[in-house]
Amino acid sequence: MKAHVAALTIILAALCPAAQDSPFYLPIRNNDLTTLKKLIDSPGPKARDGRGNSPLMYSAALGSLESMRVLLDAGADPNAANDFAATPLMWCAGDAAKVRLLLSKGAKVDTRSKLGRTPLLIAAAYDGAVEAARLLIEKGADVNARDEGGMSVLEQAASSNHIELIRLLLAKGANFRVFCWHMSRWPGRPSSCLGNTEPASTVSG
Repeated sequence: MKAHVAALTIILAALCPAAQDSPFYLPIRNNDLTTLKKLIDSPGPKARDGRGNSPLMYSAALGSLESMRVLLDAGADPNAANDFAATPLMWCAGDAAKVRLLLSKGAKVDTRSKLGRTPLLIAAAYDGAVEAARLLIEKGADVNARDEGGMSVLEQAASSNHIELIRLLLAKGANFRVFCWHMSRWPGRPSSCLGNTEPASTVSG
């Protein structure tokens, strides 16, 4: 998860260099809840940076669960999207605790970014995101969603060799033929999750 946070720090800075100039950025990054609470009145939890990112997005990506609670309790919108149509849930899609909190506040599970990515598609890219994915699916996330490039949730998990997540997706109705196609591309990788001892390329749906 530390590597995940580090990557998001770089991504956030790349998307909007002005993000680090936001008065919310450092208090959230440093888990300074005292300063964060002082900022609630002005400029407020609905403030946006130059790319439409909200304080809750910073917190979802880089901050603590406590900082997210502070912002949500102050009226931050869990479904507010930035200029790329990304929502707070997408910024923390691999973190089960943060996902659970946002879902409890009404976050929508099948919103799409401009690239067609859903929170579940994003979660499938991260190792250790099985519990977060389970929470999203329980709330109705589409296990067969595809992004604008045609990548499905199952394909995303298979391409990252996330065996436990592949099991979960198949159990929840993910397209098995897509899974078989990936096994034919990467023989011997995810086939073990089905208990199959034959070469992956021989498996048919």
